[in-house]
This record gives sequence, C-alpha cells and structure tokens, in this order.
Amino acid sequence: MCHTWLRVAIAAVCLMAIGGCDSSQKQAPETQSKSETSSGSVGEQKPEGGAEQPGQDAAGADAGASQPVQDNQSLWVMEARGNKQCEGGGKSLAASGAELAQNGIRVQESRCAVRTDRMYPAVCGGATGDVLMHRIPASFLDAALELGFDPAKEGQYQFTDCAQATSGSAPQQR
Repeated sequence: MCHTWLRVAIAAVCLMAIGGCDSSQKQAPETQSKSETSSGSVGEQKPEGGAEQPGQDAAGADAGASQPVQDNQSLWVMEARGNKQCEGGGKSLAASGAELAQNGIRVQESRCAVRTDRMYPAVCGGATGDVLMHRIPASFLDAALELGFDPAKEGQYQFTDCAQATSGSAPQQR
C-alpha cells in the first residue's frame, strides 16, 4: 500500500514538472518581448545608430500602440560567431547573412552583438559572447531555426561595433 502511494506521488510530481510551465513560457517570442517591454527591463539597451530592437519603443508608452504591428512583421535571430579568446576567427557577419539569404530568408538588417545573459570565463581558446544578429520577417523564423539560428530575446544581448569583434584574428599569425 505504501509503495502504491509513493508511485502515485512520484507520478504526480513528474506530471506537475512537465506540465507546470506557466503560460508566459509558452508564448511566442513576439508576445514575450511585449511583456518584457511593459515591465521596463530593456529600456537601457538602445542600440547605436538609432535602429530599434523588437518590442522596444522609441517614444515611451505613446508609441506602444503602433509597435505590435512591427513585432509581428520582423524579429531578431542570432548565431554564435564562433570566435575563440586569444585566437579570433569565427564567422563574419556577411557570411552569416548570406547563409540566411541562400536559404530564401530575407535579411532586413544585420548587426554584431555580445551576449549579456551569460558569463564567459577568461581563458585562451574559450568561447566568447560574440553573436551575429539578423532581423528577418517573422514568417521565416522556422526556416532560420532549422539553420541553427536562435530567436533573440530582449536583454539577452547588446549591440556592438563589428570592427571590434573582428580584431581578434591577428594572434593567429605566429
């Protein structure tokens, strides 16, 4: 009798763990960025050059009425650059964008960025947080995911200058 109740309790815990995701984790990336924007957690990450990140309004709450239309039209996807600390290398922004274009995905804008949601230990040969970002139509998200790109969420990255990311290739000349 004790074993039966134990099995039922374990099964209940497993079901709650599997099905216990709250509804915010099941939302589409566009919906998540809207809820994050309303909380104000990403307001300080305005990229240089005046381009807006998805879900980020330029003039505060007044521009929020027109913003969801833009969120449904395009979104940012990212791919790790693949460069190593002390070694450089990795994929260029142009090569990453060309990979999307060769597979029929229209790239609207491309930028270099660095991950801000993870920490990378300083060790030669270790990974960096450099990522390649591309704004694509939302209808092409599935195709981009199949190519290995990930949807970029607000607060997960910060735009940087691409020239800064490509300067690490010099140490390879020994």
